Amino acid sequence: MPRVKSLGTRSLLIAAFCLFLTGCATTPPGLKETLFRLYQRQQYTDCLAAIEKMKNPKLAKEDQAELVLMEALCHEEMNHVDEANHLYRSVIEKFGQTESVQRAARRLIKLESDQTEHFSIDSAPGSWQRLDKQWNSMNLRERYISTTDSRQSIIILAKDLGPERGSITAALGQVKAALRADAQQVELKAIDESSQEGLFEFTARNPGRIRRENVEGEVQIGMKIRHSSGLGRVILTNKRMHVLLYSDAVFALEKEEKEKWLEALRKARLVKGTAQSSGNP
Repeated sequence: MPRVKSLGTRSLLIAAFCLFLTGCATTPPGLKETLFRLYQRQQYTDCLAAIEKMKNPKLAKEDQAELVLMEALCHEEMNHVDEANHLYRSVIEKFGQTESVQRAARRLIKLESDQTEHFSIDSAPGSWQRLDKQWNSMNLRERYISTTDSRQSIIILAKDLGPERGSITAALGQVKAALRADAQQVELKAIDESSQEGLFEFTARNPGRIRRENVEGEVQIGMKIRHSSGLGRVILTNKRMHVLLYSDAVFALEKEEKEKWLEALRKARLVKGTAQSSGNP
């Protein structure tokens, strides 16, 4: 498989923004989506450059607020904490009762799901590119693909629990149900279980042709492919369920590969905050 390359969007963005700044007083939805895509893929420099070109006092207040909020999100993941907090406060002070103000206020006090406890992939061997990130106040999903083999992926899930924490067995059942959103045939086998965490292996199959869909949901795996085999780890903390998955688009993992990833999953730790390291997030 060829090495995964970054999006070639910079020249298109600049051209679009130049056209935009000559007349429009609202931000076209497609450009907002492009900005968010750059953020999702951790292309922060391109995202920030695009935001600078889009800034215009003639924009609607909500559009201006969204741009500053996206700017703050980029700085937060770049570990520019002071700059991010300054921008969140700027949104709150300047843009009145808008949805962006509510979001900025939540992020300033670290209440959104990507800012609270979740798995890190620091222990993962190789180099990884984030493909997408979805979150709200309760749930988080991040997907990464290998920069050398796009058939390999890592998925991070985190979900707030209700008053009843449940069990690891119940948590594994939720993981299997989530896998079934993408695969017609799913097998999941526990390797090791305790009261608070478990290791497992899985296979997922889709016989015949695959229709790929972008489905929004509470906890989505997001790996709809013909076949996949992988390993995972689940942890229950006081308030959240955490899942870390490694998958490869093969019918079965080789023994050496399986042992390598079991060791990596065992070493994986829970972290707080959104800052990402370069190369291997």
